[in-house]
Amino acid sequence: MFALSYVWHGVLLNDLKMLSIPLPLFLLFASIAYLLIGALISKVYTIEYFKNISKQLFVRGLLCGAVCGFVIFIIAFVTGISFAKNSTSTFILVDMTWQIIEQAIGGFAVGVVHAFVWDDSMMRAEDMD
Repeated sequence: MFALSYVWHGVLLNDLKMLSIPLPLFLLFASIAYLLIGALISKVYTIEYFKNISKQLFVRGLLCGAVCGFVIFIIAFVTGISFAKNSTSTFILVDMTWQIIEQAIGGFAVGVVHAFVWDDSMMRAEDMD
């Protein structure tokens, strides 16, 4: 998600040139923020409600990530956290869509980790008992 954000804001939109703080400090705090967002998506992934919606780990990851992306966008929008000063409705829609896609990809990654690392290792630990 961090790499996707950097490509979106740093390469495609060139937003990072408008920073009022040093780039290394921004990247440090952004990496911490994305670690926390990943932890949030991972926690949402394990909520029983989402387990009931989809038994497929990857679909559940995409769904959890998309929901978290929408919530994060709403929080950022309401608090005024944005690179753009004068947002049009088109910009807001594109930014929201990107946020949902970015976090859905992060949720997919959470699903991959749960499928191949977490759930698999839990099954092996139960087999040892």
